[in-house]
Amino acid sequence: MSCWAFLCRSGSGFLAEPTSSTRGYVRLFCFFPPPSNIFFQKMMRNPSGMTKNVVPPVLYSNMFSRQQYSNPESASPSPQRKDETMCERKDTNKDAILMLFMFRGDYLLDKLGHEVINLFKADNGKHYVYVVPYGHVNPKFAHRIGTILFAQHVGNDRIEVFAKATVADGPFGGVTYPSSRKGPNPNLPIMKELQKKVCENITYGGKNIIDIFGYDKPGDDQGILVSYEVTNFLRATTAIKFSYRKNDNGYEYIETNKANSTQKTYYSHDHQVGGYERLIDKIENQNLWKKEENSAQTVEAKLKCLQKPMFLSVVKKGNDEIIYSNWTHYYLSKNKKLTKDFASKVLCFDELDQEHCDCFREAEHIDLLIADRKNIIIIENKIKSGINGIKENGESQLSVYMKKAEGKIADDLRIREPIVKGFILVPDYEYDNIDSERKNLECGEKYTVIKYSDVYAFFNEILKVKRNDKDYPYLEDFCNALKRHTETTPPNDLYEDCLYTFLKITQQP
Repeated sequence: MSCWAFLCRSGSGFLAEPTSSTRGYVRLFCFFPPPSNIFFQKMMRNPSGMTKNVVPPVLYSNMFSRQQYSNPESASPSPQRKDETMCERKDTNKDAILMLFMFRGDYLLDKLGHEVINLFKADNGKHYVYVVPYGHVNPKFAHRIGTILFAQHVGNDRIEVFAKATVADGPFGGVTYPSSRKGPNPNLPIMKELQKKVCENITYGGKNIIDIFGYDKPGDDQGILVSYEVTNFLRATTAIKFSYRKNDNGYEYIETNKANSTQKTYYSHDHQVGGYERLIDKIENQNLWKKEENSAQTVEAKLKCLQKPMFLSVVKKGNDEIIYSNWTHYYLSKNKKLTKDFASKVLCFDELDQEHCDCFREAEHIDLLIADRKNIIIIENKIKSGINGIKENGESQLSVYMKKAEGKIADDLRIREPIVKGFILVPDYEYDNIDSERKNLECGEKYTVIKYSDVYAFFNEILKVKRNDKDYPYLEDFCNALKRHTETTPPNDLYEDCLYTFLKITQQP
């Protein structure tokens, strides 16, 4: 039989009810106007210790009507809303997985993404995680989550996991933040006071997390600063690739509810079971993860290698393959020796005649074309796109360009019986996907896939001796642009902007 306790001070009150688990946990329900900050602070004077025995309240607008509380004995939670409003600690195994998608959304264009803390250790050596959006964790899974996978969307229903971490305990401070379906949450001030208390000693680069994210600024609707504390943060040795589509080359199929997977997805033995089993296999495969624990950097360590955002990142053109093709063509078209060296060192083609070679842009829609009196080299540049024009019979742009080079282009250049070679320049993170796709296409055997890391290595060697040469303008910028595509995971402009902003804020007085 429920036993209700009534706490009241200065016109504000709570009803407290022991949970059915009889393990000392209570539910707190706000039935009068939210208590004053002073009253709340006194109640939560020791939140870090309190959460070991008491689950702090998760308050929700319109959770109960005042009329319900006219008779305390008749008050009871609404069954259909219980899971959405209460974060009740239960004796459950940490059997759930949270896949968290970071740096995604237009809100990052004018705000500092709070999820940037996920990649850093705080000054106290601990690692905290913020769950997007608003720090909210579904109460159904809040205490069940044992592993968090950090991932990003890479387009075409594809996702790539780049790190994992083990959850140290339940939700940080014992509170989740239910999403409100009826406008702003009137209990937000209470939640903010609790979060400020439990986060008051969390700093990055000496700056408090509350100050970094402007937690007390007017109009701030952020309810949660930290969702979880984690341990054993490990980065993947290479991106672990999944696709929501079956038979997607280079990507393993994973079951999911796409409608609910834009920012986070939950997996467990009783929810999205097929995907859960696949993820367990990946999590337990030690060969997929780097060995060092807590491989998240401190702010101090990251500042040592901090670079200003590239110009292409600022104008959101860092993934525009047309720009990279134009840039490459600019250097090659003005220097025959450079063209010869490029063909030899990057494409491993030594037959080019330096004296009579030329580089063309968009000849018959081919990204780059190099030719001398005998040889024709087709170069297709791919960054965020696959091979185009694929038909059921295996025809694609590769076969179309090969036929054009052997026919019309050879005729225009007056080359009889040309030797035609094809190459595809791709970022390192797309190499396996494009190379696998190429092998199944008509004329695919006539093309070789070249990694951007090879292109970067070539131009970076030139930079060492030509840094201030007027014949190579913006060469350093070009090398920096190429380098971002030599990694095993795709670059993210929003992430880079957030990272730079976050690190700079930590250094402000």
